[in-house]
Amino acid sequence: MIFNIARRIMPSKEDAEDVVQETFQAAFIHLRSFKRHSKFSTWLSSIALNVARMKLRKNHARRELSLSESSKIEHWASHLRIKDRGLNPEQLYLQEERRQILSAAINELTPRMRRTIELRELDERSTPETALPMGVSTGIVKARVFYGRKKLLRKLKRKLRKNLKAA
Repeated sequence: MIFNIARRIMPSKEDAEDVVQETFQAAFIHLRSFKRHSKFSTWLSSIALNVARMKLRKNHARRELSLSESSKIEHWASHLRIKDRGLNPEQLYLQEERRQILSAAINELTPRMRRTIELRELDERSTPETALPMGVSTGIVKARVFYGRKKLLRKLKRKLRKNLKAA
C-alpha cells in the first residue's frame, strides 16, 4: 500500500522505494505520536504522502524532464490490470482497452482530484481515511470525488462517441 502511494507520486520506481524506506523509518521514530484516532494504515499513508512531497520539493530543482512521460500511464496499467485466465483473447483485448481509456481519463484530472479519486475509489478508503493523509476536510474529499466522477464520466462518454464515429 505504501509503495503504491509513493509510486503514484514519485517519477520513478527507485524514488518510490526510497520513499517507502524513509516512511517506515519516520514511522518507527515517531511511533509514540500515533494517537489511535484513525487506523494505523491511514497514519502511515499520511507519513508516506508527506515524505514523498518533501522528496519532490527537494528534488524539484534537480529534476530533469524525461523524454517519455508514458511512465505515468504504464504505472496506472500496473495498478489497474486484472489478470483473469478465464477470459478469451477478445475479452482480454477489450478489458485492456477499457483500462487504457480509464487510465488516460484519470491522468487528465487535476493532481488533487486525481489523488483524491485514487485514494477514495481505487484504494477503497473511507472518506475520513482519504481526508487525513491529504490534510483536507471530509467535505472537500466528497466534493472532489463528486466532481471527479462527473469529469471522468464526461471524458469517457466523449471517448466512446469518438470511437463509435470512427468505427
